[in-house]
Parts: sequence; C-alpha cells; structure tokens
Amino acid sequence: PCNSLKTFETVARDMENSIPMRRLVQGDVGSGKTVVAMLALVLFPATAHADTEAPKGTEQVTEPIDIVSDDSSRSGNGWAWDSETKTLVLNGLDMDLSSVEDCIAGIVLPEGDINIVLQDTSRIRVAGTGVNGIYANGSLSILGADDSFLRIDAVDGAEGIEVGQALEISNTKIMSLGMHYGIHCKTFSMEYTELTAEAEGGIALRIDPTTEMLSAGPVFSVLDDPDNVTSSLDLYGERGALVIFGEADDDFLVVESTVMPPHLGDPDDLAHFQAVF
Repeated sequence: PCNSLKTFETVARDMENSIPMRRLVQGDVGSGKTVVAMLALVLFPATAHADTEAPKGTEQVTEPIDIVSDDSSRSGNGWAWDSETKTLVLNGLDMDLSSVEDCIAGIVLPEGDINIVLQDTSRIRVAGTGVNGIYANGSLSILGADDSFLRIDAVDGAEGIEVGQALEISNTKIMSLGMHYGIHCKTFSMEYTELTAEAEGGIALRIDPTTEMLSAGPVFSVLDDPDNVTSSLDLYGERGALVIFGEADDDFLVVESTVMPPHLGDPDDLAHFQAVF
C-alpha cells in the first residue's frame, strides 16, 4: 500500500504537468497496480486540459527564423530578435515547417553566446533528415518566464536542439523530440526546469565535451538550490537516455535509466551527478 501510494503520487504529479506523461507501472501480483491505474483514471478529467494546447493569438509561422543571414533587430509572429543583446524572445510562436524543404532548422542562431527568452507557450515542428528544431553554433542560454513552455516536434529524421557549445536552461518547461537525439550539446546545465527529451532511434540527451571541458568541471549538472529542488528530467532514447562521449568513440559514459525520477531525488543525487562527469 505504501509503494502504491508513492507511485500514485508520482503519476498524479506527472498528470498535472504540461508535459505529457509516459510511465510504466511494474509490480508483483497483488502489489496494487490496478489501484494506481483506477486512481489515475479518476484523476484524468481534472488534468485532461492541462496547458498543452497550441499557442493562441498568433498566426502560424511557415518560414525558418534565420538570424545568421540578418544580424539586425527584427521580429515576426510570436518572436523578436534583439541584435544588441543577442536575445531571441519567443512569445506564443507557432511554427510549422513540416512541409518546408531545404531548411537547416526552424531557428538558426548566430555564433557566440546567444539567449532565448521564453514567454507563454511556443511550438516548433520540423521534418526531414538533418533538419533541427533549433540550431546554435555557439553557446545557448534558454530562460523562461513563469508558465512558459517550449515544445519541439522533429519528425521524419529531423532532430531537436543542436548546440555547438554549452547549453543552459533555466526556469521553464521544454519538450524536445527528435530522431537521433532530442538534445545535442558540448556541456549541459539546468535549474528549476522540467525537461523531456526523446529520440526515436538514438540518444535523448547526447553530450560531447572536449578534453578541456572534462577537466574544467561538470559537463552535466542540475543547479537547483539543494533545499528547493524543483527540476525534473525525463529522457527516452532507443540507444540511450543520457550518453556523454569522450574524445574517442569508445570512451563514453552511459546513464542506463530511461526515466530520471521527478525532482532527481535528494541533494546527494545532485552532487553525484556533478561529480561523476
């Protein structure tokens, strides 16, 4: 009964989230699996309309946002680029490039340290081999406002988020779905963020640090206050949930679990994550 209650509390927390739940409940005969399922069905009507609807109030964007080709400040439906601060604001962006050919990514960002500020709910849909939802050659910092949510659906061989250097995510909710990876970067850190990454045929979160990065410190870290851990990380990959590669192809570390527990456990777990890498 105690384990059943704990399992249901986890499921209920997931169902209240704006990120769709994907969990498998396992247990011996008589352990309470059916009770958990029935309670989830009872809870479903109250959570069925969580904040997962498409952005409202903006027209659909059907062309890539290519900042590299134009470094001046500009804006469009659901987005605005400030060239002085190197900041792209997404405010209800509804982008669908699933039928657009010959594009690099839904959003192509210039070199250097770039910021994305998320306001409200934004969605990016791309399709085709080699196409990315978001592509940044340098470092990328994604900062969210309250209740912000970014969803990237990359299908038919497309990939989620590709960052050439460091990726930092703070105070938001993100779902990134791709073919070979959901997210690919050199180093990764997040704080106060709910993140789901999925790769249908590859690695959900792939990190490729250089030797210098490995010696400089953690290449994967969660930076929440130990007394206020609110981040959650859910990873699903055919070849691995979280894989950190070294300089050689055979030098890599794989985290086997396909689902990181909500809130990542106690502060000791966070210290372990940082120390290992």
